[in-house]
This record gives sequence, C-alpha cells and structure tokens, in this order.
Amino acid sequence: MRTGFISALALAAVSIVSAAPIHDHKQALENMEKRLSPVNDWNCKPDAVHPVPLVLVHATFPTAAVNWAYHGTRFTLKGYCVFQLDYGHVPQLPGIGGMGLIENSAQQLKTFVDQVLNATGTSKVDMLGHSQGGLMPLYWMKRLGGADKVRRFGALAPATHGTDLSGIVTLGRQINLYDPVTNLLNKFCAACMEMVYDSSFMQALFADGDTVPNVEYLMLATNYDEVITPYTRSWLRDQNPLVKNKKIQDYCMFDITEHIGMFANSLAFNIMDDFFTPSTGTRMLNCLTYVTK
Repeated sequence: MRTGFISALALAAVSIVSAAPIHDHKQALENMEKRLSPVNDWNCKPDAVHPVPLVLVHATFPTAAVNWAYHGTRFTLKGYCVFQLDYGHVPQLPGIGGMGLIENSAQQLKTFVDQVLNATGTSKVDMLGHSQGGLMPLYWMKRLGGADKVRRFGALAPATHGTDLSGIVTLGRQINLYDPVTNLLNKFCAACMEMVYDSSFMQALFADGDTVPNVEYLMLATNYDEVITPYTRSWLRDQNPLVKNKKIQDYCMFDITEHIGMFANSLAFNIMDDFFTPSTGTRMLNCLTYVTK
C-alpha cells in the first residue's frame, strides 16, 4: 500500500509540473500544493486541542507539496492548523527545493513563521522537518531569533550533524575529487555541501551547543538511513532533558523504512502526533500503530 501511495504521488507531481509551461514553475508549484495537500489555510485558528499552528519544513530536492502530501493531509484532518513553505530554490534548477545556502533558507523560514503567527494570532508554533528540514530550522532558532517562537520541534531523519553519505565523502577526499565536486555543487546546491558532517557551516552552528532553552525536541531517525550516515548523526548531543533522540525501530523493530520513506510512514505520523499533542498519547506506539489511528 505504501508503495502504491508513493507511486501515485510521484505520478501526480510529474503530471502537474509537466502540464505547466516551463517558464511558469511557480504557478505549477502552487497548483501542486492545492491538489496534493489541504494546508496553508490562512483563516485557520488553533483550538484548545491544538493550541499552536504546525509548520512543516521539507527536505532537499522535493517541494513542500510532495514532501508533505501524506503527513500534511493527516495532520490537517486531525484538526491542526498546518502550514508549509517552499524554500531554497535557485534559478538554475527551478522547481527543486532546498538547494540554496541554509542561512538564506532560514531567513525565508523566519519570514514565513512570522506570517503564520500573525495570521493565527499565536506567539509560538510547533514545527516538523524532514532531512534538511530538520537542520535548517535549528539555524533559525539559534542564529535568527526563532528560539522564542517554537514550542515543540520534531524531525524525521534529520540532517542534524550532517552526513558522510555512506563513506562517499571520505572516498572523495582520498582520491582528490572532493574539492572539484564541492566547487561544482556549490553552483546549484550550496546546501548539499553545508550538510557534510565537518563543514564550516556545521562547526559554526554547533560550536555553542545544539539546542535552545525551553523547546522540546524529538529527533526520529531510522536504522536504514542511507542518506544521513551514520544515522546517529540525526540526533542532538546536548544533555538536555527536553531532548528525545529516537529511531523508528524503537517503536517497531520490523520497520525497514529508509530516509525518503519517512515522509509517508504512518507510524512516524502517529509518533509525531503524540509528540505535538500529548493529551492523545495514551495509546501504545508499536508495529500495530500502522493500522490504527
């Protein structure tokens, strides 16, 4: 069933984008968002059950509509006020997200969150990120004044402490290809190189610790992550009682979801739903949660 859903989603995304003129990618993205996920209702007002809006932050490459078609729809149907932004687009690759410098993308997130707060009349948001979407908001919270605007931060297979791409980074350095590849990628995916585990971006961001005060964190990794490697780099390292570092296999040892699959995993949804709304967290979260609400 999961494979069928993702295949249908991919087909829908391709058909929507392909139907638009090549010069009108922005309109294509807007059409995709409207058809794939009922989010960004600027008239939505949080209620007693979900007292703050939920902001979704997509990964590198996909648009928000593709990344959050599953989770965004389910959160909306459960009564959350859900908002998602597209960020990090570069002129060389229109229609592909999360490519620009993470610092610039964080500025876009800052503007977007302020719009959400103004529209909903709230002072804080909850936030869920996937991959780069689990890293870039950390920069916003730590460096751009976002700390006081977040209640709870959840992340799916986040690129928190970067990656060595299953050893590819080390190999590239050994055979003297790392620098040429870096120079090439920086022309259209500067964020890609910032997510290397020992990049200057990573060193500067975490020099003073990983977290900010008074924000609850849940970093959900997967044993089978082939993008963020080793998967433990998804976790925060501060000794902070408000931090939970988990992997989805802690809840279901049989789950073989990898990095990309986290965006359409029903157990991951339920784990995050219980995190953002603890009053609903009385049910057990285990392998049976795939077939329960």
